[in-house]
Amino acid sequence: MVLVRLAIDNGHIEAARWLYENIPTERDERKVRGAIEAALQMNDTELAESFVPPGRDVMEYASLCTGNIQAVERMIDSGYLQENSYVGAVAIRKLVDSGRLDLMQRVANLRYFPQRNKTEWVDMWQGVLKRLCYRGDCTMIQWALEHLIGRQACKLLKQNSKLRELLWNAVAGGYGVEVLQTLQDSGSVDKYGPLQVNRSEGLTTKAMDGAAANGHLHVVEWLHQHTSAGCTSNAMDDAAEYGHLSVLKWLYANRTEGCTSAAMRESLQDGHLTVASASTVLILSTWI
Repeated sequence: MVLVRLAIDNGHIEAARWLYENIPTERDERKVRGAIEAALQMNDTELAESFVPPGRDVMEYASLCTGNIQAVERMIDSGYLQENSYVGAVAIRKLVDSGRLDLMQRVANLRYFPQRNKTEWVDMWQGVLKRLCYRGDCTMIQWALEHLIGRQACKLLKQNSKLRELLWNAVAGGYGVEVLQTLQDSGSVDKYGPLQVNRSEGLTTKAMDGAAANGHLHVVEWLHQHTSAGCTSNAMDDAAEYGHLSVLKWLYANRTEGCTSAAMRESLQDGHLTVASASTVLILSTWI
């Protein structure tokens, strides 16, 4: 099955099929699962089914591919997800990056939340919320917050003093302003405790440092205006290293943390001090 898996991974589907049908090979459970998973990831259900041992069903292996849209759709249509709550929870988490809110809603609407399964869903939903905030998809965030499991996830985040991580993730993804507005508008966040806007407890210097490193000037400006956490010299250092000249200029004009010699060194090494950004040298030289 090693050659079969290798052929699938390289997109040679027909070669994989021929190898499986014509070359004797060891077919232990682990290697069979690997080949089925690879085929499902390639959206080739027919090929995956050809690997399934007699008396088994391909849906038994489909949980390996809960991030695969076609695999999830088939698991719903076949009734597999209705009978497998944990797999459904994993599917919700993995579907976040697909942007398929409709499919996430289909999974969530299967309504299998007996008490014994609620904990795993709430735990998984916390990861869903954090990832959605990082991606900045406000429509999906609003839905996830308003869902019954989402409200329970928010409550648990608050109890564990981790509710602020939603905003941290949004800042890291460059969507701090938009996501914060969505979190506040939903009412879910306020019910379980505010994100301490205009106070330093809700955020640390990592928020502005991270926004500067990623070149998200509007987030840097918003954090400066609405929070008191501030930043460190890492903000200017990283903005220089990654060539974010507009962020660097803004920090120079509005913050007092300054930078270190690493800012000049890293920006020079990375080739960001071009003629167009030569003024950076003057900015940095006043701080070093």
